[in-house]
Amino acid sequence: MRLRMKLVPGVLLLAAGCGEGTPDPTSTGLETDVVAAATYRREDLSPIIGLGSGAALAISDSGYIVGYLNSKPGQIGNRGFRWRAGQPGEELAPLPGTTSSTTVAVNNLGWAVGSSSGFDSTAHEYTRPTLWVPGQGPVDIGLPGEDAHVTGINDSGVVVGWYTAPPGNSLDTRPFRWTAADGFVDIHPVGSGLVYSMANAVAPDGTIVGAGGDSGSFHHAFLWRPDGSTQDLGTLGTGSEAIAINASGVVAGWSFELNGMQRAFSWTPATGMIRLTRFPSNLLITGLSNRSRVIGGAKIGVATWGAATLYRGTVNNFASNGFIGFYGVDACGVIVGGFASANRVTRITRWVPSRCDS
Repeated sequence: MRLRMKLVPGVLLLAAGCGEGTPDPTSTGLETDVVAAATYRREDLSPIIGLGSGAALAISDSGYIVGYLNSKPGQIGNRGFRWRAGQPGEELAPLPGTTSSTTVAVNNLGWAVGSSSGFDSTAHEYTRPTLWVPGQGPVDIGLPGEDAHVTGINDSGVVVGWYTAPPGNSLDTRPFRWTAADGFVDIHPVGSGLVYSMANAVAPDGTIVGAGGDSGSFHHAFLWRPDGSTQDLGTLGTGSEAIAINASGVVAGWSFELNGMQRAFSWTPATGMIRLTRFPSNLLITGLSNRSRVIGGAKIGVATWGAATLYRGTVNNFASNGFIGFYGVDACGVIVGGFASANRVTRITRWVPSRCDS
């Protein structure tokens, strides 16, 4: 069974897997050197950006924020956006021939990546990975004829994601790497025993993380190095997925323990996979800052969403009788996402800490 978890506004996708792993050692690393908890100021950015309601999905350390805007009257599909303090908000048009766009990642230069989607002549919905460079129109960076999804970009312009092969076969995914020089390159590790794999994030040095599964459907967090070598990062019990990697080489993700409990983990070459015991067990990892602040969220009740942030051993918990989603975090600890009280439209939101992470 494929394991894939992704938190999106209004939807929580859950899956379970099988297989066995080695339990992790006593929690260390990101949960040592406990600091005093920060307080947060929640800011509704929708009126500041001036483009409408939606959610922020990523923030760069240079202050660029990207995400999506909800459909407007008379408009087909959502629109991606890019904004930075002191600049006007930009609505990012989809590729010609498509009807909807979403931006999911941005680098410090303001290069935004995401997807454009539409329908072909057979009413099949397809998705094209798209790049928006400031001052330029959308660029299709996908492999012709394939559905593909972007997940990350670094300051060198390395874009990563995954695509389905053949088109529409969600059980046969392949990771890709794209640069202006090399174009679209399939990086599925041939000979690794993995039947499928996917790339979720890329570090400044080009290291890529994600997950892959073998013929027995054992789903493990996975890492690709710039030199072409790969590494299975293991599990805490019965399946794992690496969601993010930062400039220090710290990896964060989720894994099931042998007892079925879902846990957040961190991984480094020195420590291996470590259970983050202080992070709430029912929340999905959604981001990691370059100073190793971990964020996540999940639906925790019929109409209640929760989110949390972990930094140097201290957890701040947030809850909303409605929707709350954390999706991106910068080096200072500023979090972006979406917020809506019960029965209200989701707003582009920023949570600003009382002090900068150091």
